[in-house]
Amino acid sequence: MTETFLDHIHFQPDYEILARRLHLRSGSSDLEDFAEFFAEMVSIGRPKAFYKVAFIEANDSSSIVIDGIRFDSRVLCVNLADVHRVFVYLATCGKELAERRANEMDILRQFWADAVMEAALKAAMSELQKDMTARYQVSKTASMNPGSLTDWPIAQQKPFFELLGAAANRTGVRLTESMLMVPAKSTTGLYFETDRDFVNCQLCPRRTCPNRRAGYDPDLYDSRYKHP
Repeated sequence: MTETFLDHIHFQPDYEILARRLHLRSGSSDLEDFAEFFAEMVSIGRPKAFYKVAFIEANDSSSIVIDGIRFDSRVLCVNLADVHRVFVYLATCGKELAERRANEMDILRQFWADAVMEAALKAAMSELQKDMTARYQVSKTASMNPGSLTDWPIAQQKPFFELLGAAANRTGVRLTESMLMVPAKSTTGLYFETDRDFVNCQLCPRRTCPNRRAGYDPDLYDSRYKHP
């Protein structure tokens, strides 16, 4: 079975950690309101994930073909130069939380909803990684995401959704004409097995990103990815 859909994902984020992250102080009326709102969101939250195995058919160092779909990215080509199999994925907080957020008129609660939705997306990604590792016995992996780098722009989301295929529709995620995903707290990408450390952040100079996982390396592109 090369396609896997995960919808029975345990979702119970840490209330205390989330409250501190939102700067909610003990004894405040906002904290009491958040506790009630948090419980409601968790009760309806249904994060989901989908991934499948795909195979590289061609790689000419500037473009790559995966299961018949072409992508143009020098970084992707170099990272997958010695790779034959990848795991393409889609993970989301779920439409249930997104719809609740869309129906919320209070700005503060909308902010809280975003935080809970981010936690749901993290839960989906965690379950995806756990399932993939166990099912396919993969060890060290790295990932890339369309739209995360100038070298692999957001416009490549369209062919990426073609690569995911119709089965990914079970997640409830759709791609808009502007290449944004709905629900917004969703992510796409591919995992690949590698012995080399790689994180998108190493090639991204953006300083204000709240989700940065590695420092920017201004020399990495020229040393590893620049055309000879």
